Amino acid sequence: MQPRFPIPDHVHMLGFFERPHQIEKKEQNTVNRKGTMSILFTTGATVTFRPLLDEITNPDFLELLASAGFRTLSIQYGNEINATGANLSKSYFSELLASKGLVEHFDLEIANEFNDKSVTIFRNSKFTLRAFGFANNINTYISQADLVVSHAGTGSILDTLRLKKPLIVVTNDSLMDNHQAEIAARFEAENYLVKVTEAELKKGLLGEKIQLWKNGEISLDSLPDPPAGVLENVIAEELEKC
Repeated sequence: MQPRFPIPDHVHMLGFFERPHQIEKKEQNTVNRKGTMSILFTTGATVTFRPLLDEITNPDFLELLASAGFRTLSIQYGNEINATGANLSKSYFSELLASKGLVEHFDLEIANEFNDKSVTIFRNSKFTLRAFGFANNINTYISQADLVVSHAGTGSILDTLRLKKPLIVVTNDSLMDNHQAEIAARFEAENYLVKVTEAELKKGLLGEKIQLWKNGEISLDSLPDPPAGVLENVIAEELEKC
């Protein structure tokens, strides 16, 4: 059995991306688009994908989420540590909060109900915002989310699709060997996720895609469980660095 489309030489095959004809795609069965919803943004477990973090901390973007019915917003802002031990990701996120005046704009109060210093919880009458750098239990956040928006690292994509969650990925256009875009395009072609490029992100397309999903105009299929369907054939060690 051969893959349905060419796989780049740098991708180490762990399985085939071909689905037997008797296996039908199934729409994600955990989709909630009504009432109180939760959304997870992951901009990287280590190095922060800053353009994505810049966009999702814009006041207008957060207003859009609140208007769409998202009441719990979780943001993984990364955990990039420099040679002196300083957490660059946390510092950058703090700078964004201050420069955009988010605490004042949304009248946010800090309430760390989890008693976890790695998680900062902001709350107002519209939504709860949970911000963290690294999480050993990232699958818990994914499981709790009705929609996931992620950088396009292969590990993050597969973590989300295995849990049958709707996924929008934003690719990093500045990568020299843009494997992210190749892999994301293949998953998008199979209707497992929606891809937004960095250029489209800057034009506000991410918010539009979220709204389309909320309105039911985007319906995605669930990644079949191996071995019956799509196997994780696109995992490569170098892709994890994306």
